Amino acid sequence: WNPAQYLQLRGILRQERPDVVHVHTMDGLSLSLFDAARGLGIPLVLTLHGYSLLCRKVTLLRSSGQICSRPNALCSLYRRATRRIIGSKPHIVTSPAQFVLDLFAGCGFFPKSERVKLVNGIELEAPPGAQRGEHAGEFNILFAGRLGRHKGVHTLIQATRRLQHPHVRLHIVGDGDYRGELERLAAGDGRITFHGAVPGSEMPAFYGMADVAVMPSICYEVSPLVIQESFLAGTPVVGSRIGGIPEMVSHGYNGLLFEPGDAEGLAAALRSLVEDRDRLEGMGRNAAESAGAYAMSLHIERVVQLYESAAKGDAG
Repeated sequence: WNPAQYLQLRGILRQERPDVVHVHTMDGLSLSLFDAARGLGIPLVLTLHGYSLLCRKVTLLRSSGQICSRPNALCSLYRRATRRIIGSKPHIVTSPAQFVLDLFAGCGFFPKSERVKLVNGIELEAPPGAQRGEHAGEFNILFAGRLGRHKGVHTLIQATRRLQHPHVRLHIVGDGDYRGELERLAAGDGRITFHGAVPGSEMPAFYGMADVAVMPSICYEVSPLVIQESFLAGTPVVGSRIGGIPEMVSHGYNGLLFEPGDAEGLAAALRSLVEDRDRLEGMGRNAAESAGAYAMSLHIERVVQLYESAAKGDAG
């Protein structure tokens, strides 16, 4: 709670007099924003994209890589502080994942705020990408994202090495501080390629080429954009059964789920798709259909409804 920022934010809000303040992230600001808005009687909408109010490391992971289910004394004090400052000041709290809303509610946050799941929107007119027919005879697996340990790419590499099919290819798109360790883990397997960081304009080619995308996270993912973009390309997703991933990937319909960190379980899921193209193609059709639920037009309509509700209601 930064008093200098409180005064500056309050001055901006008094000058602009918005109907609603919508907070997406507090990076570079402070929790004093909530008091600045409430003190002027301006309704607040808060969207939870992660866990920074619960965990200073944001990931909710211990240094061992395990989920932190029992915070230590210092972390508990941090949670009590953020919970007390924010209270129920937001009129409406949204998140792309019900899992996130339930987790915060279980930690005592926002007891009087309205909680609403609001999925992220995407444009449904996908830019042209590569065609899978151009890679006939191959089974292409895609990972796209930051190469941090919490993303679980080591599990994907271990699973891929368990697959004895010579026509399998794993494409790892992204960069990060864990890349060196992952390259050592993949050493000697010519089927695994690291593409590094790729501009967004080039990603449709990867989604279009991939037979399946994999989200092997060991952390509480919220609503990975990679899953939405994969669906848009008609690419099924194999994902960890953790966080918000199971709310997007329906097991056996538009992809498959496995237990986080289970390399053998992931290998079995991938093997089942390598060996059953009809099942894979059916999931691809379902994935393309699933993308419709994330239409940007639907998202915008819902956001406007929430703003109108917040502006008319009593703020908490």
